[in-house]
Amino acid sequence: MPPFADGLTKASPKGGNVFSLSSKKKRASEKEKPKPLKGILKKPAQQPPQNSPSAEEAKPLSNRERKRQERAKAWAAKIAEREAAEAAASPKKAAGEQMTDIEFLQRKRARQEAGSGGGNANQKKRRKEESFPLLDGAPAPRVFSPNSTSATESNDPGVNPMFLNKGKEKGATGNPGASQNSRADSARAAMPPPPKPVGPPQVHSAQLRRHALELEKSRQKLPIYPHADTLRQCLRDRHVLVMMGETGSGKSTQIGQFLVDEPWRAGRCIAITQPRKVAAVNLARRVAAEMGVRLGEEVGYNVRFDNRSSDKTIIKFLTDGMLLQEMLADPKLKRYSCVVVDEAHERTVGTDLVMGFLRKLVYGERRGSLKVVIMSATMEVKTMARFFEENRGEGVIIPGLMPEASKEESTPEAKEEESTPEFKEESVGSETRPTPPETDKKAKRKKKKKKKNKGGIDTMKLIRSPSPIPERIKTPEPTSAAGFEAERSGGKMFFPYFGTVALLIVPGRQYPVESLHAAAPVQDYIDISFRTVFQIHCTHPMPGDILVFLTGQDEIENLKKTILEHAAALTKEMPQMHVLPLYAALPFAQQNKVFLPAPQKNMRKVILCTNIAETSVTVPGVRYVVDCGKAKLKQFRPKLGLESLLVTPISQSSALQRRGRAGREGPGKCWHLYTEDAFNELAQVTKPEILRTDVSNAILILKARGHDDVVNFDYLSPPKLESLQKALEQLYSLGALGNDGKITPLGKKMAKLPLAPPLARVLLAAADKDMNCLPEVVDVVAALSVDNLLPPPPSEELREQMEEARQRFRRAEGDHIMLLELVRSFDSSGEKLKGWCEAHFVSHYAMKTFIDIRAQLRTYCSSLLSSTTWDSAAAETISPDLAERVLKAFLKGFFHQTARAGPEGRLGEYLTVLGHQNVNVHPASILFGKRKEAIVYHEYVFTTKPFARWCSAVQLDWVAEASPGWVKGEV
Repeated sequence: MPPFADGLTKASPKGGNVFSLSSKKKRASEKEKPKPLKGILKKPAQQPPQNSPSAEEAKPLSNRERKRQERAKAWAAKIAEREAAEAAASPKKAAGEQMTDIEFLQRKRARQEAGSGGGNANQKKRRKEESFPLLDGAPAPRVFSPNSTSATESNDPGVNPMFLNKGKEKGATGNPGASQNSRADSARAAMPPPPKPVGPPQVHSAQLRRHALELEKSRQKLPIYPHADTLRQCLRDRHVLVMMGETGSGKSTQIGQFLVDEPWRAGRCIAITQPRKVAAVNLARRVAAEMGVRLGEEVGYNVRFDNRSSDKTIIKFLTDGMLLQEMLADPKLKRYSCVVVDEAHERTVGTDLVMGFLRKLVYGERRGSLKVVIMSATMEVKTMARFFEENRGEGVIIPGLMPEASKEESTPEAKEEESTPEFKEESVGSETRPTPPETDKKAKRKKKKKKKNKGGIDTMKLIRSPSPIPERIKTPEPTSAAGFEAERSGGKMFFPYFGTVALLIVPGRQYPVESLHAAAPVQDYIDISFRTVFQIHCTHPMPGDILVFLTGQDEIENLKKTILEHAAALTKEMPQMHVLPLYAALPFAQQNKVFLPAPQKNMRKVILCTNIAETSVTVPGVRYVVDCGKAKLKQFRPKLGLESLLVTPISQSSALQRRGRAGREGPGKCWHLYTEDAFNELAQVTKPEILRTDVSNAILILKARGHDDVVNFDYLSPPKLESLQKALEQLYSLGALGNDGKITPLGKKMAKLPLAPPLARVLLAAADKDMNCLPEVVDVVAALSVDNLLPPPPSEELREQMEEARQRFRRAEGDHIMLLELVRSFDSSGEKLKGWCEAHFVSHYAMKTFIDIRAQLRTYCSSLLSSTTWDSAAAETISPDLAERVLKAFLKGFFHQTARAGPEGRLGEYLTVLGHQNVNVHPASILFGKRKEAIVYHEYVFTTKPFARWCSAVQLDWVAEASPGWVKGEV
């Protein structure tokens, strides 16, 4: 223990199967197969000679079309003549006077408001025609100048000026009573000057702006859009706003766009943090599209090993960890006028630290110049509001309005129907009337005869399985956080002020969702998920996609394979199944597929996802949700110093979020693969990450920021003293802290690297003169930072071929040197990346990510270690001496993750050096089934039993040498 650590204190429901539709509904939902139309196909027309005009070109223009083109050309000539005169008479404009994209969207909204009162048939026709492409002779889109002040004419890029002339001739106007002459004058005054003839091309293309105009309609339909003025007013009155908005309300994409025009921004950037990398990247892409700008300029993102932002960026999405990294160089966050902490309910360690630092800044060094917005999708907003209150008072609550969705769910009719179990209906809140028990029995007998439906799937076999599919519960709970809060507060929503903090609750767009629970505990939720998917697909008509929550990538890929195999048995009359995975390690192109429509019309999407789809992303088209009730969470055991990824039950809050996914676009259903009693026993909210994970990285960040008293830091949820003590011990053993508990020069360098403290220590150790293996260690660390670099074989037939292709990478030393051998093989091959990856069964996407991470790690190391040189012509073969130095460097950071050989005769079993816990070599490791004196491992996981992943063989005296005083007597 370090010297400074001494004294550290501080009921199963009744009723039959409800999955099959009633006979009446089933007949109504079955569509007749369309009859083939005869006489539609024609013989292919003969192609005209190459030198002769085509049939379309030879067709004469109609009088109307000819006049339209003549008017367009005449208008273009007038515009060119006027612009030439203006260019000759006026001085050259400064580059800063060109209209920005924010001003462009403001002008567009002003035109919409000005033209809303004078709508007529001519205007509707003109708006429809404006979507057509430019005709020959019409001027190209321009870059607009702020001198254009007219709100009556369209300045939208891509609008044909001939339609403006047409409106003038017919007297159409956006303002009732305006004369034709005034309209023509305003149209001429609104035309912008020509762009500069010299200089680089314009950054923002007309195509981006046209796309932004198309997205504007969908923006206006978002539940949060009408609350924009209220949100702005909250931040004008207060410096801190805590907002609760359901997933799908639009809060993540719209908050930055609502605030960019506020005067208090003063030209500074708006930061929006996300707990996940995939969410930050996807949101940045969407907001850039909505604003009509290029990603990386006005809108950008900064995530680990991937930074697409610039000095022009005014809205930046970044992970909470990257904001903490920026705070090391800019402790006061001077470049930001507003920091938005999104998905605060996930309570990651980074999110909690960010909120602690922001509270200190907003009432300290940045008082009056920094705005803070905390956004959550669950009920913890009041706790967060009180945390940010300057004097920690109780605050004053001002009653507000209750959202319509909550009113629907609490109607007396719904309560009456819920309390009569002898009646059943297809969905709560729908217009379907209850069926009398007698009629229901007759329909049930008819259905039993037709269980093998036209889909070719025997649903009775699914239902008669020993593990039952969930049945309907009697009393469905609210499907959203806002609805749950409304129920707990007696049907009232709040818009309160907690002294210096404003609290805003924005209702989402939520339809009724029917909940179903298992009648008995489920043993194999993977199998039940598979059968439930087919039960839904065969008995519930289109439209409506299926969202299945699982725990990890392996489960998702295995279930996908099983579903596709059985989907081949579906008949042609049934909709086909389009199975898509969704998890954080998935390439962006594959992630994006879940947001697109199915490739065929008669096809249903089945999305298999992790808890990433609970709140971070909203998948469109989902009506049916299957909730396994589990999630993988990090768990840290301070006494043993072991952190593992465990499959654990979710919380009630997570269950509500998962169920809410089914009601975003219409009435839906959710199948919970656990009993109602099990749901009632779940924790109300997920335990914050800071209370269940290793906090050594958080403590290192606090120390680097000058917060030496880590016990009394302003945590939203203070970690356990035992966890703090273990983190301080680990940092002291790594050399990041001195005997006095203050950060050392080595610790400051470790804090600047975007890595966990052990990996950061490994990199710095490799740069020592006696090690001299930094390029090799950077390669291995970058490879370990990539998920799924070596995927399993796509089929059993290819397993032998894969083993043969990867054989050249295998090394007796273990997995770390194997990764280095793989990287050296690629670097020396000279082949294209994709071809090399396919030949060696390596993930192409993961390898591209590895190359990017390696480049960034080299940049970090070059800035911290000025004498570093990178030898691009490194030898392909790795000598035993080099392999030994690489492994000794890893022991400098991972001596606490070592294990010695277990009892004789039990291959693959080891005892940890610290704690003497049993651990097994993972089957994917090269050392699986082999006995070594000792191993060092990168990751500890627990599935059926504890496993060590990414293992390499070491000697016990190397372990003692790497950690003097810490494993003395243990080796």
